[in-house]
Amino acid sequence: MDRVILFCDHTIGFRMAGDFLQYKGIQILGIYTNRKTGVEWWPDVHDLTSKEIEILDYDSTTSRHLISVEFDYLLLFSWRHILDSDLVKAAKKGCVNLHYSLLPLHRGVYPINWSIICGDEYTGVTFHFVNKSIDEGDIIAQRKINIEKNDTVNSLLTKLDDLAFNLFEEIWPERDVWPDIKIKQNISLSSYHSKKDFDKIGRLKFDETYTVRDFVNLIRGKSFNGSSLFEYDMYGHSRSKMKISIKIGDDE
Repeated sequence: MDRVILFCDHTIGFRMAGDFLQYKGIQILGIYTNRKTGVEWWPDVHDLTSKEIEILDYDSTTSRHLISVEFDYLLLFSWRHILDSDLVKAAKKGCVNLHYSLLPLHRGVYPINWSIICGDEYTGVTFHFVNKSIDEGDIIAQRKINIEKNDTVNSLLTKLDDLAFNLFEEIWPERDVWPDIKIKQNISLSSYHSKKDFDKIGRLKFDETYTVRDFVNLIRGKSFNGSSLFEYDMYGHSRSKMKISIKIGDDE
């Protein structure tokens, strides 16, 4: 019987944790999530009540506690924290992460946003082993989806949630062969984005020229929950900065 620890956040984390609570033939040693911070765009994993499994908050002590626990799989569903390397190594059969891009493209944060901003025709989901580098571990499985011209981050996220959920249900029963089918990433084709990169692209330069296509993709890619927020600098000093909020919708 495989012993599993789940790190879950956002809608896909809520869905996967709920699904695992129904799985037979495994032992869930813990379900960890981030503290609820008032965001109401996705369900709270804490709402998954179980008599057998406690839903726990992740904090700075979690890694130290879990390193001493014997477990087979550590599964990360929409997890934003970089894990202690000793915790990753403690997973006897592997630490596996879900990333919302076709790795090695768009490693790092906000991969859905970047796929739209960069004008990609398609994106997808990747399940991969975790190693010491961000989103560079060997790939277990991927699945692709087209990006429609009217997709926003919200609509694409919903599609990718479904894609990831269905793909994992297919590959989980085959987990014993994951080490045999894994594929190394071609890092020469990699792209990486940090939060600093994402913040920077939202600061418009007053005299910069954009094509309509690039600007529309930027608006779509910077949107969440129906609006995009930008800053622009008119004259090159901090007192000239102004913020612009752009609503996105079919009828607006």
